Amino acid sequence: MKRVIRKCVWETNSSTSHSTVIMTADQYKRWEEENLYYYPPNKWYDPFEKLSEDQKPVGGCLYTQEEVLQFYKLAGYEEYDPNYYGEEEFTEDDYIREMGDFIGYGNWSEDEYLENDTNYYTTPGGEEIVVCCKYGNDY
Repeated sequence: MKRVIRKCVWETNSSTSHSTVIMTADQYKRWEEENLYYYPPNKWYDPFEKLSEDQKPVGGCLYTQEEVLQFYKLAGYEEYDPNYYGEEEFTEDDYIREMGDFIGYGNWSEDEYLENDTNYYTTPGGEEIVVCCKYGNDY
């Protein structure tokens, strides 16, 4: 579904682009291979506003599952409960996914409704970046 509009320019039609993640190539490789969670920068709300600045997650950084769970605990959110859905297994990854603030590679790449697109670019300054987006109808 991707269509080139202008060479060397990344564009999106806002009515069909649902999520975009931009990170360095090194971050992307770690995110994909080490089961880390990405905390997006410039969120429209701060779920960790109760925490001091040195306790909050930093936008654009990667965190381990343990670190993410600790952020939620420090902020006073209900702790992970493996029996949340009764008999059905509810994992730490499920908990983080439901909270919705951090993005794990697994829940980013596995979507039955939206298509993924990942592109590698080199900035004019020579930095290698990766742009991942989800698009399509989510119904």
